[in-house]
Amino acid sequence: MVLLGGAAGEAELTSWASALRNAGIHPRVLNIGGTGYGPSTYYEVWVPARDEDRAREVLGF
Repeated sequence: MVLLGGAAGEAELTSWASALRNAGIHPRVLNIGGTGYGPSTYYEVWVPARDEDRAREVLGF
């Protein structure tokens, strides 16, 4: 598993996870907690190493 990036909040996480799943990539999500700036939550999005390049392409990274 490799860290793809961090989603700042549930809306961004939902968008990323949906796009990855539609591409056949199964992400793992870790809830890291608050960022210290309000009530938002930060999520780490991990993908299998073999899918990293395709996942970055899907999300436009």
